[in-house]
Amino acid sequence: MNIYLLMLIGVQLHATFGLPWFGMSMVALPFCHFEKTTKKPIPKAYPRELRTLGDHIRKRRLDLKLTQKVAGAIIEVDEGTIWNWESNRTHPLPSLMPNIAEFLGYVPAQYLTHFACQTTPEISSRHLSNPQKTTESPTS
Repeated sequence: MNIYLLMLIGVQLHATFGLPWFGMSMVALPFCHFEKTTKKPIPKAYPRELRTLGDHIRKRRLDLKLTQKVAGAIIEVDEGTIWNWESNRTHPLPSLMPNIAEFLGYVPAQYLTHFACQTTPEISSRHLSNPQKTTESPTS
């Protein structure tokens, strides 16, 4: 039997006798296995272009599915501070750059000068070697 014929019969049974139709608690037929596979749309808040440090922080936070409060706890700042950075209302202090680099896993190229005065040997070697990707050096 054709699937369209089955659907037509279902519509007719629903209209005539008030019997349930597809989508109304009717069990699917065993030979009609259909699975939707689509990508979830990107949220509107997700930055399309990484121009500011706030954009980098928001992208990383959304990639990790974290709230601003949790991201703030990781960076050791208040959630309002994260909101201000992501909204580009304020900019982080240079003293917070090591925490931000640890959260991001890299240092954005335009902020290398801010980061240079605040680096520690273990952070700088790990994050400055490849600023677009986290590089973990294997321990010997």
